[in-house]
Amino acid sequence: YHWPSGNLSHELAGCRSKLLAVTGLEDAVGTLAGGLAGTWRKAVRRADIAAEHVARVPQMYGRAVLLVGHSLGGRIALNAAQQCRRPFRNVTALAPAVSEKRMDWQRLRRGSTSTPAVVWSKNDIILKAAYKLGQLTTTPALGACGPQGYADGLVRSVPCAEWGGK
Repeated sequence: YHWPSGNLSHELAGCRSKLLAVTGLEDAVGTLAGGLAGTWRKAVRRADIAAEHVARVPQMYGRAVLLVGHSLGGRIALNAAQQCRRPFRNVTALAPAVSEKRMDWQRLRRGSTSTPAVVWSKNDIILKAAYKLGQLTTTPALGACGPQGYADGLVRSVPCAEWGGK
């Protein structure tokens, strides 16, 4: 992540918007272009560090804010909501590049004043293939399979059947 000031906390403190959108597109492109496994692990470490900073946003603003993330940004959003001291107004993760094994659904639910949403698609080619290669796992990304039964009532599962092709 390339922040103009070089400091994520400084950038977030200067942000005036009630909506914080986090995207992992830049790192995803770098992952595909520059050696999947090593670059992916670096991108994941950076995303997890970013989540620690993003988790402080509601406290910095003094009010609940909306948090939306896509891909690695979805990972950041879900991890930040699990770590925050003051809840976000809502958390939405679009095709999050994170394993369900990393989710503490109770903590995630406490991190949002409304039910968090995970938007996913079984047709997401990147998450079906590249995620598994980068993570060196057979476990699917949450964005490719959606939350399973034990998340019922704690998170809203939003399947997108047409997303990523047919």
